[in-house]
Amino acid sequence: MSERVDREEQQARVTVRPQLTAAGVRLAEDGDTLPPTAELLAELDGPDGEPLTVEAHAACRGHVATWAENPREPSAVDYFCTDPDRFGHRPPRKTTRRRTATGSSGRGRRRSPSKPSEPSREYVKTGNKLSL
Repeated sequence: MSERVDREEQQARVTVRPQLTAAGVRLAEDGDTLPPTAELLAELDGPDGEPLTVEAHAACRGHVATWAENPREPSAVDYFCTDPDRFGHRPPRKTTRRRTATGSSGRGRRRSPSKPSEPSREYVKTGNKLSL
């Protein structure tokens, strides 16, 4: 990466960190520090069988954000549950798996390389409003 891109990324992240903190979201600066049990929220259902949203998962003790690998959105974050089995979240029960932004299916830690999920932005906006 160029120095300019690095500076832009750092500046964008400086803005988002306090927003996540104000919203009560833990941030794993380096996604590689997530435990091997961590799963992307978009790949999980809650106990009621409905897809997990960032807002619905916010109270879970396993709720964590990491920086998304998205050069177009340096401040984008992905949300994970650090231990879905322990906290009662399951992979979708449907016969066909939901597809990730990369077009793959299945379980495991993934990042959406093209754009942040809308719930992520809405979650941060909600946190911003609460902190005013």
